[in-house]
Order: sequence, then C-alpha cells, then structure tokens
Amino acid sequence: MNSMSFAKNTIPGAVLRVIACALCLSVALQASPLRADEPNLTTVRGAAGQPMDLKTEMTYADVLNYSLTRLEQLKSTQFDIETAKITEKDVFYKMFPKIVLAATYSFPLQSTKNNQSYMSMGLNSGNYDPIAAYYGRDAAKLAVNGAKMLHVLTVQRFMEILGLAFVNMQALDETIACQKEFIALANEGVEYTTQLMEQGSASLLDLRIAKQRKDMAELELNKTVMKKQAGLAKFKRQLGINELQKVTFDFPLSMQQLLGFNEPLPVDTTAIVERSLAYRLLGIKEQLQRFNIQLAQSEHIPKLGLGVVAPDPLATQKTSNSYYLSVSANVPVWSWGETARNVERAELSSKKTASSNRVEINKMYDDWDELIVSYRDLKERYAIATTQAEIRNLEMQRAEISYKSGSKPLQTLLEARLARLIAQLEAITARNNYYEARVKVRSLSGELLQELIKVEYGDVEKN
Repeated sequence: MNSMSFAKNTIPGAVLRVIACALCLSVALQASPLRADEPNLTTVRGAAGQPMDLKTEMTYADVLNYSLTRLEQLKSTQFDIETAKITEKDVFYKMFPKIVLAATYSFPLQSTKNNQSYMSMGLNSGNYDPIAAYYGRDAAKLAVNGAKMLHVLTVQRFMEILGLAFVNMQALDETIACQKEFIALANEGVEYTTQLMEQGSASLLDLRIAKQRKDMAELELNKTVMKKQAGLAKFKRQLGINELQKVTFDFPLSMQQLLGFNEPLPVDTTAIVERSLAYRLLGIKEQLQRFNIQLAQSEHIPKLGLGVVAPDPLATQKTSNSYYLSVSANVPVWSWGETARNVERAELSSKKTASSNRVEINKMYDDWDELIVSYRDLKERYAIATTQAEIRNLEMQRAEISYKSGSKPLQTLLEARLARLIAQLEAITARNNYYEARVKVRSLSGELLQELIKVEYGDVEKN
C-alpha cells in the first residue's frame, strides 16, 4: 500500500516538504519549454504573410508570399505540426515518473478515546515504463519531421496550382484580345459582303454566313470572359480579397518566376524521385512502422512503480513514524498470447506499408516519365504552332501588299487576317499547354520550391 499515515492534527514537516517539492517539480516540468522554433517559410521577395499592395501589378511571388500564412489548406498542415510537437513533448516526459498525491481521511463511526481519526497520504508514480518512452522518443521526433515535410509538400503542390492559375489567366487575357480582333474582322466581313451584295456580286446567303461568323465570334468572346471572371472570383475568394476589388497582374515577371530563365535540365528519373519530399515521406512511414514493432515488443518488459510509504495506523498497532521507499513491478506472466499477437500485427502492418510504398514509388517513376514525355511533346507542338503563326503573319503581310497594289481583292486580305488569327489562337493554346507542363516539371523536381521558398526547418533539411 503506497501511503503515508499519521494521526489526526499531526502532519510531519518532512511530509509537507516532500509534497511541496513534488508539486513544484510537477509545475516546473509541465511549464518548461521543449519545442523547437516555429516553422518558418519565406519567399525570395520577403517574409511570408506580408500584405499585398492591390493598387500595383501583382506577381506570382507576391501572391505566394501573401498566401503562405493565410490559405486554409496550408493552415491545416501547420496544425498537424503543432499537434506532433505536443505528442513529442508527451513522449519526452514519459521518461520521468509521474508524481501522484493520494490522500485518505479515516474516522471511526463511534468515537472513543482509543479510536482516533487518521489522515493517510501517499506519493506514487503509477506504472512507470521508461523503456516504452525510450522507444517512442525517436518515433515522436520522426513524426514531427514527417509533419513538417508534409507541410512543405503541401506548399509545393499549392505553388504548382497557383502557377497553373497564373499561366491560364495570362492565356485567357491574350485569348480575349485575339477574339476581339475576330469580332472586328467579322464586322469588316459583314460590311464587305453587304457591299458586294449591293453590287450583285454576293447573295443573301453569303451575308447570312458573314453575320453568323460575327455572332459566333461574340459568343466565343463571352464564354472566355465568363471563364476568366469565374476563375478570378475563385482566386480572390481563396485569398480573402473583396470580389469588387480590382486586381492586375504582372504576367511577364510572373512567367520569369514560374518558368525560370532556362529550360529545365534533363535529369535522371531516379535522382528526381529519391530527393522528392513525397518519397522521403514514404520512408518516414516505414520507419514509424518499425518503431511500432519495438513498442509492441516492449510490452514483454515489466512495468515499475515507485512510491513513498509509511505503516498505516489502521493496519498496525504500532505508532512508528518511519518512512519507506517502495518499488513495485508488474511482470507480464500470461496474457493468452495477446502481446505476441500485437507484435505480429505490428510486423504485418510494417510489411503492408513497405509493399504499399513500393507501389507508390513505382507510380512516382511512371508519373515522372509520362510528364517528361508530355513536356517534350508539348514543347515541340508549341514550336510548330509558333512557326505556323509566323507563316500566317507573313502571308497576311503579303496579302496587304497585294491588296494595296490592287492585284488582290479585299476578300483575300480578310481571309489572310482570319487565318492569322486562327493560327495565333492555336499558338496561345499550345504555349499555355507547354507552360503548364513546364511548371509541373519545375514543381515536381523541386526546382520551383528551391528558387522561391526558403525553408528553415532544421532537422528536415538534414534528413
């Protein structure tokens, strides 16, 4: 029985000192700091979270800088880091025995001179298991690093999503400008066809076709404008910007930040995958499973109990005031195989995780190879579309010269202008697809993150 007992109205000073020391130690341990510096993510343009100047043209880095501490999906993984740190603190303090103060007041139902009331107090530690705490310490630290890596990986994926949004917004702006030229050209076509019909050189059907082309061009423009407005509204809503607030973007500088000044270098697939955060997170999952096996095996080890005790006056006729340090042990003797099954279960879970990781790693290799093939194909398509647009532009210039010299009618010039605009739209689409693939390559390889984000996570950078 882990207790200290003494007669009514008699509290030994030694007991009070022990209790006071225990309470002070408990408060000090719970209040002492055991947490690393807060995670710090900064962009190349300044500290994360600084306000944006909406009156100026915003770049990709400006929006990224503003989003790091405000976006809800990034806050979620930040909370996971804080939770993992709290768990790490819990595991650390399990290395020390708990101090529990238990008090019991006993009094007789019929009070006589021989029957007195007693106050019994005791200090004990409960089941003290430093071995499990020792095994769990490295696992807790690893879990914190895993949470930090997951947060950085979430930031990396957000950078890709934000970059693709910038690429699409630029393409939509240029598409709208091109479609406005389509409408202007369609109006010229309607006027020209009207003149030809008055001269008897065109029919009513020709005029109807020209007007249909104009209507179709206006519908295409309206569809693109609505798409841009919807994307911009979503963009503002995610960043917490008033929908009525006008925002403008510096697309040339943003494209330099997103695409870099040089083409992504051809790199070995194995090197890219093995240095990626997603790959390293899979390794952490496997290590945590191995720690679980150790924790399951530690259940075979006896649990200790510490306490300060004295003879209980209710259980003995002696009135000794001696105090004793008690050490107890709970030894697992027979549990019908439960402990062994827990170890086997942890080993099977570890094998399952390793198998799942191999599948994920193979998928990483496949995704990277497919992305590289797609990137190279889209790069060639963009080069072809650009060349085609240049050819159509030269043909339009030739048609203008012929029209001004009187050797070709206006219809030839209008058709050349139309062909140039179609080729220009195709070039915009091809460039948009190529830029998207280039952003994905730079994001997946970690190049975009390394250039624009400085990660100060200590242990994460070492592992």
